[in-house]
Amino acid sequence: YHAHYPVATRSRSKEETPHQQRERLLHTLGNLTLTTARMDIRLSNREWSEKRRMLRDDTLALNKDVLQQIGRASWTDDTIMKRSNRLADLAIEIWPPPDAV
Repeated sequence: YHAHYPVATRSRSKEETPHQQRERLLHTLGNLTLTTARMDIRLSNREWSEKRRMLRDDTLALNKDVLQQIGRASWTDDTIMKRSNRLADLAIEIWPPPDAV
């Protein structure tokens, strides 16, 4: 598998297998990291421990947030889902929907 963390033993949904859940989560906000094109090539498909080490020198707040929130914890499906929720909440706080203003 192209993701470098263990596949969950169970999916949170009865409609998808753990591998389907993984594939879906790889393309969500919680798994997003913005980098320069040069760094992106270096980070691609590396294990989390290597990515964490490389991101320490990055200056983007989004990447500092990943290191702060995840720290030494493993990068898992749960981590991605929690981060997705956190980033969505932050986006809504910064850019509230028109009816909330």
